[in-house]
Amino acid sequence: MQRHRTSKRELDEIRAVIARALADARIEALSVDRRFATAYNAALQRASMAVACAGYRVTAKTGHHRVTIDAVTLAVGSAAKPFAAYLETCRRKRNAIDYTRAHVAGDSEATEIVTMASAFDQLVENWIASKFAKLKRQQVSSEDPMPFKSQAQRRKFAQLLVDGKISNETFEEWNRETGRKKLPERVGTKAKTRTKSGGATKRRRSTKRR
Repeated sequence: MQRHRTSKRELDEIRAVIARALADARIEALSVDRRFATAYNAALQRASMAVACAGYRVTAKTGHHRVTIDAVTLAVGSAAKPFAAYLETCRRKRNAIDYTRAHVAGDSEATEIVTMASAFDQLVENWIASKFAKLKRQQVSSEDPMPFKSQAQRRKFAQLLVDGKISNETFEEWNRETGRKKLPERVGTKAKTRTKSGGATKRRRSTKRR
């Protein structure tokens, strides 16, 4: 552990990494192992943010993940203890995924860690807002909840979250509204094809009449 003075800019950059990781962890085309490991990394980054706000940085040495997980409870308090215990269990599984084996995580575990990482995200942000007002994430009034229609749209709104244009609550509500539906990469492609086909048919009919 080293003494460290963080800044709003540094935290916002980490927030961008976390938002990207959580969005990636929801991409169904990825393997279950990769979704699990990506969500774990998002939660670990969030723990690092809390430690940084408390005035420290965990150096990148052997065991630094475990030190970060242990330190987050000291920084945030007892509210973070269940998350720290959960992340410690996930840490071992993530190590196996990245270094020793494949097909380690189950689909339900990948879904669970995304949910836990999102809840941990909100806990730490609330703690930062209450203790370090100058470092808190910018919150903007949100629109009514709506489900995502495509993977591209989900990534787009993840960026809006990073930019502070929608709240974390709104982003997570849209994810709940979407559920576990298999989303296409983009929407509208088929509709455009039908429109072109329909237009060609009309032109052929018009030619015959002449």
